[in-house]
Amino acid sequence: MYNDNAGSIINNLLMQLPSPVALLEEPQHRIRMANSLFLKLVGRSDIIGETIGSVFSGTGLDDFIRVLDDVYKTGKPFSVIEAPFRRDDESEELFFSFTLQPYRSNDGSPGGMFFFIVNVTEQVASRRKLEEANKEITRLFNAVNEGFFSRDIKKGEYIHLSVGCEKIYGYKVEDFYQNPSLWFEVIHPDDKKRVLKDEPLHMQGKQTLTQYRIFHKDGSVKWIEIKVVPKMQNGELVRVEGTINDITERKNADYEIEKAHELSELIMNSLPGIFYAFDNKGRFFYWNKNFETVLGYSGNEIRSRTMIDFIVEEDREKVTEKAKQLQEKGSGGVETCLITRDGTEIPYYLKGKMVSYEGSSMIFGMGVNIADRKKAEQEREKMNADLIQRNIELKQFSYIISHNLRSPITKILGLTSIFETEDNSFNQQLISYIRTEAVNLDNVVKDLNTILWNGAKTRKEEIIFSVELELIKHVLLDEIAESGALISSDFSQCDHLLSIRSFIYSIMFNLVSNAIKYRSPKRRLHLNLRTSIVGNNVCLIVEDNGLGIDLEKHGDAVFGLYNRFHSSDIPGEGKGLNIVKTQAETLGGWVELESQPDTGSRFRVYIPVN
Repeated sequence: MYNDNAGSIINNLLMQLPSPVALLEEPQHRIRMANSLFLKLVGRSDIIGETIGSVFSGTGLDDFIRVLDDVYKTGKPFSVIEAPFRRDDESEELFFSFTLQPYRSNDGSPGGMFFFIVNVTEQVASRRKLEEANKEITRLFNAVNEGFFSRDIKKGEYIHLSVGCEKIYGYKVEDFYQNPSLWFEVIHPDDKKRVLKDEPLHMQGKQTLTQYRIFHKDGSVKWIEIKVVPKMQNGELVRVEGTINDITERKNADYEIEKAHELSELIMNSLPGIFYAFDNKGRFFYWNKNFETVLGYSGNEIRSRTMIDFIVEEDREKVTEKAKQLQEKGSGGVETCLITRDGTEIPYYLKGKMVSYEGSSMIFGMGVNIADRKKAEQEREKMNADLIQRNIELKQFSYIISHNLRSPITKILGLTSIFETEDNSFNQQLISYIRTEAVNLDNVVKDLNTILWNGAKTRKEEIIFSVELELIKHVLLDEIAESGALISSDFSQCDHLLSIRSFIYSIMFNLVSNAIKYRSPKRRLHLNLRTSIVGNNVCLIVEDNGLGIDLEKHGDAVFGLYNRFHSSDIPGEGKGLNIVKTQAETLGGWVELESQPDTGSRFRVYIPVN
């Protein structure tokens, strides 16, 4: 026991202590005294005289009372760290670190104990939160495939390794702790030099991101990507931290994509056509090898050009317009000629389609060489032209039979009639005339046979215009005499020509005979024939002062078959000018006409030299 004076001193001391404290007495552990901090801790000010069991509650209260009993009986102090308590008026759990310090009365019997408390509820709560956070971090580390590591460079050992490293390497975390060099030992021999190149960068404090192969514990080869973040201290590397990812599947996928790309390239480069892709400004995005081979340009040269640069000048406007239509319709094609480095023009059919690539519109196209097709078309056109020519020649055959043979036949018949009915001194002269006309007729028949069996373009011979004119004048002797026509000629510029004689003769014959037929009754006929050289052509000019033709009225029909433009009293069937035009075109030439009514006409017949 202690006297009242001592009790007062103890009470003052307890009240001034910086931590909660209470004085417990009697076997029931009644609270005889408590400082303000203790009262504040338990949340009550009326606890003096109450037992400790009425102040606190909870599942651990019985154990706490037994501890109190033991301290009271034995007189031995007792301490506990972070014991759970609950106030009797609340459900909130509190954590106290406390000490029970017994004291004895003057007679040596147990007197009671001092109950010192430190409230560690907040510390416990913070620690638990930190523990939970660490558990969550560890769980997350272990849940992902990514590995995390931290290695002490100076000690050459790992500070931390996540479970993700086990998944990547196949080795236990403990294996790396026991053998810190294991990470380097499992690197593929061909990739170790690549990894060693990173070490100088780490020494400089620079991060690295490297991909390389490792041998998994099961013997398989895996690709990893490792990011290393160096930690420097006073300019010296002390630690490296980083992440490790298994990128094997990604690498395998990339490899498959690369193989597919290589196969596509092989196919594209093996096809005979050209393939290309360019944007809406014509700039190339892709082209196959054959594109370079056909055009003769290098890849860099193609890259610096646009598609229109490879199109022949005369087709660029057409191709540009087709490209605009393609953008509107989505697809389209055009025939054109590509021009190569050496200037060669190659016919191609280009077909394109609008596609979207990475958010931009592109034209992907292909081109097919159509040189063989064009050649076949030309041959077909030539064949058609040959057929047309044959038809023209057949028409000429019939025209010449009906027109050119009429005059000599008529004369032979007339001469024969005179020869048969009259016996006079002119018989020998008549026979000479008959022979001449028969020879002319024989020549015409021979020419017709040549045209019919050999083809007009295969029989060319030297023609003398002056000789042909004399033959025609002799055949038309009577018509010339009857009309009083004056015929003049000037073949000084070109009197010789290599061509088809029957056609030249027929052209000259029809123009001369037409001039005689359609002479003006108002004046004497003046007919002039001359030649000149115009380019690669010989121009035969036949000019008269006859009736002329109203070209404004009949211009489109002048050279038509069976067309007549004058009085029906004038004999003829309207075939002559058609024969002239047809035969001139058959020779590769053409006919021009100038004419005015009652003034005369000027025909120009152009005949190729070759």
